[in-house]
Amino acid sequence: MGSRELRLGLLGRTLLFPDERPFCLACGRRPLATRIASFTDVEFADRETSGVNTLLNFVHPVLGWANRERMVSFKIDAPVCWIHFLRGRVVDLAMIALFVLALVLLLVLSIQGVIPRRPGELGAALKAGLVAFLILGAWFAYRFRSKRAILPCQGRRESRDRVVLLYEGEAPGTK
Repeated sequence: MGSRELRLGLLGRTLLFPDERPFCLACGRRPLATRIASFTDVEFADRETSGVNTLLNFVHPVLGWANRERMVSFKIDAPVCWIHFLRGRVVDLAMIALFVLALVLLLVLSIQGVIPRRPGELGAALKAGLVAFLILGAWFAYRFRSKRAILPCQGRRESRDRVVLLYEGEAPGTK
């Protein structure tokens, strides 16, 4: 089974579908929202910057390198279904749930009178622990987030207003 191509229009980061009906780029279902997908395309960057980089490399090689590097990567707003929207967000949802649970626990303990009301006692330590939990939780959610690709495809640009997504198997929306 060879790779399939899906050609779409591109306006900024927004994808333009041929029949004006977007679909999930991972499975073909109706989309719920969009997620940002990043791709790199070295050939497009070389094609687009070849003329200007001749002059920039003459002035200073770093200028030519910087001009090329700004065009190597590109991002698209990929429409995805609810399953693919939530994939990779499990850690974020778990951190929010744990934080809400800690807030409820703090509220229940203060209503029962377990948390002292005067400063310098156990209540201050519990409140500081809640703040530390929030900060460490945000760090863990960022540090250990899912680095799995959102879309099961490779992307390249044909031109500034055209993108090609290369799928290994059947491309969604081509049935």
